[in-house]
Amino acid sequence: MITSMTTPNEEERLLELYHYDLLDTTNEENFDEIVQLASRICNTPISTVTLVDSHRQWFKAKVGVDAIENPRELSFCAHVVADEADIFTVEDASKDERFHDYPNVTGDPHIRFYAGVPLVTRKGHRLGALCVINSKPQNLTEEQSFALRVLGHQVVKLAEQRLQNRYLQNYQKRLQQQAEMQNKILSIVAHDVRSPLVSLQGIIELSQEGILSDEKKGEMIELWKKQLDNTMCLLTNLIEWGKVQAGNDVFNNIPVKLYDVVQDEFIKCGIAASEKGNRLINDIHTKFLVYGDENVIRFVIRNILTNANKFTEKGSISITARRNKNQVTISVSDTGIGMSEQQIRNLTEGKASMVGLGTRNEKGSGLGFMLIKDFVEMLDGNIHIESQLRRGTTITVTMID
Repeated sequence: MITSMTTPNEEERLLELYHYDLLDTTNEENFDEIVQLASRICNTPISTVTLVDSHRQWFKAKVGVDAIENPRELSFCAHVVADEADIFTVEDASKDERFHDYPNVTGDPHIRFYAGVPLVTRKGHRLGALCVINSKPQNLTEEQSFALRVLGHQVVKLAEQRLQNRYLQNYQKRLQQQAEMQNKILSIVAHDVRSPLVSLQGIIELSQEGILSDEKKGEMIELWKKQLDNTMCLLTNLIEWGKVQAGNDVFNNIPVKLYDVVQDEFIKCGIAASEKGNRLINDIHTKFLVYGDENVIRFVIRNILTNANKFTEKGSISITARRNKNQVTISVSDTGIGMSEQQIRNLTEGKASMVGLGTRNEKGSGLGFMLIKDFVEMLDGNIHIESQLRRGTTITVTMID
């Protein structure tokens, strides 16, 4: 037995496989018709559309076989993925040293003939194979080989069309979310941008009338400066959010090295963390990849870090990440003052003024969290908060990439 090798870019191949979101989905007529046609054209009782996962092969469509998956190490189709040929053929598996002792060769369905064409994406990754199988030795004619290649291309086109349809559905949902978010933003801006300007106007008018003493004037200016800092942060978030909304690349998912992004954001917020005596810990593997828009991912991480630092002093803030197929979970944990259940509800409902002050009486508008939630939902994800008073907070973002 010779098991199939993995591809040189196996991690990126698997990421793209998960991105297509085909694994463990229900039967679909378009895919079923292709295996039926392949079986008829090639005169074989068995045909499958096979997707090769990290430890298994799974059948998106099949005819002539009852199983829905097999171990990858016993997979003919895994050899197609690892090979470079445009068609992989085994005339008699019982006489082939690579397959002669496979259980599906020595036992049911007694595979002898196998032919598979790779399912190659536009990025050049082989997701699996369209294959035909017989229990007796066989070879394909030139016409059959050509037809199998064409059908293999059609499988990929179906997968791409399926993905495009999902994008369109998400886009329609996104338009509705944007309208709702814009209304929320307007209400926040009307209050949190206007308030410091009204305060400044009051200081100027009182100063011009000679009512304020120098001491009182200094106190009011210091108070206004704190309000201005919050307003600048709010406007920065709004500008970044607006840039992503206006850009066309928000839906173009690319591999992002999450560890590097987090390290970069640690550097940017390092001074603020150092001033509060907080230690930043990046517990993400250096080669961890996530598919997504890098600007969106940076925005989410930066705002969660900023909030964690606001409510933490002389403590630590750590970031971890894990993957389950096409689902990525990023967690930011701090050892700060924490929140009550009511404060968590206030935050998730956009009532930041009722959440509480930071360790140095920092105020927040709640806009940062609202925009984080907006971006995460745009990535088909969700955000969850776990917190206890005086024991810290963990914010977990789950995204589909």
